[in-house]
Amino acid sequence: MRLTEYEISKIVHKVFTTWKAEKLMTPIASEGEILLLLEDLLRKNMQAEDALNLEVQKMVDALVEQSPEEIDQHKMFQLVKKQLIKERKLVI
Repeated sequence: MRLTEYEISKIVHKVFTTWKAEKLMTPIASEGEILLLLEDLLRKNMQAEDALNLEVQKMVDALVEQSPEEIDQHKMFQLVKKQLIKERKLVI
């Protein structure tokens, strides 16, 4: 699912205000700077997941081509992705 810039901004603002209200963080920079940084981090994480999805899909496609029997591609995609996330210690 692709998020718009507006949606990213709203999510980040909600997370920031929640963390701040629950005293889970003490800001040491301006709110604007923190929000921009968090938005950038979220965008980069989403791009990393998109790249991982492409890699996983290529792997699944190769497995389907090599296998003489029918493979549930969706289930295989989820299994391969989960394994790569675990091996690479990613947070997705």
